[in-house]
Amino acid sequence: MPWLVETNVQGAVRRTALVRLFGRGTRTYLSAGFNGKTLPLRDRSGYVFGGFADSAFASSSQRPLEWGFVTRLDTALRVVWTVRLPAQGGAAFHAVRVHETAPGTLQVAGFAGNAPAVYVFTLDAATGAVRGQQTYRLAGLTGAYVTDWLPQADSSIVVVGQAERPRARGLSAWIGRYTLARPLAAAAPAATPAAGLRAYPVPAAAGQAVRVELPAGAGPGVLEVRDALGRRVRRQAVGAGPAAVLLATAGLGPGVYGLRYAPAAGAAGVPATGRLVLVE
Repeated sequence: MPWLVETNVQGAVRRTALVRLFGRGTRTYLSAGFNGKTLPLRDRSGYVFGGFADSAFASSSQRPLEWGFVTRLDTALRVVWTVRLPAQGGAAFHAVRVHETAPGTLQVAGFAGNAPAVYVFTLDAATGAVRGQQTYRLAGLTGAYVTDWLPQADSSIVVVGQAERPRARGLSAWIGRYTLARPLAAAAPAATPAAGLRAYPVPAAAGQAVRVELPAGAGPGVLEVRDALGRRVRRQAVGAGPAAVLLATAGLGPGVYGLRYAPAAGAAGVPATGRLVLVE
């Protein structure tokens, strides 16, 4: 199980936590072990990291059962969600560093087996759902092991690690910049709403009433709050014409929630989604 330690800028320990991400009989390896790659989220709602896990019960005669994953924590180091990422080419995906994009999604890169490729997954920050996959083929290499990466504004990536080259013995240090070769089969992208919901303040204290701005021209409808597993935990009716509503959060614990506005049948307005962040 990962042992998590949060410190302040002076290095003093603020809190620690021992977190079980999977069931008993698994071993978990964090990309944080490769030079400390835990991502603090920009809205200060928590942290994200990736890695891989395997079954401790697999015998030496069996093919090890492995899987890559990404985990999101809240500010109390409690798990908000953990998503397993699919194998690539029959080998487990090993997640390396997670980056937060400008639109607020998450991107994680890594490798699978020793294939000469880098795989990039795009995840929904609120739920961890996979929104897309890409693969970057590494010309001139016969195998690669990624230790770090950085996405570029032109959709290329800079990658560092160890590589195997034709007619060369052993591994050598490697750095390269690559452009997209072809997309992998991707999960169906989420529908883009015509407008988004904005909740203030960000983050809000659990139990505090939150102001939620509605899309322009919103008519009567319903505002829903859903947890990281997609379960509805709050439902509030919306009248005609308000530019914003006050949403009660009493009874909701700290974490990241999804917001959804749906206009009533025949009413003006368009569906919209957003995010609600609650802290202790």
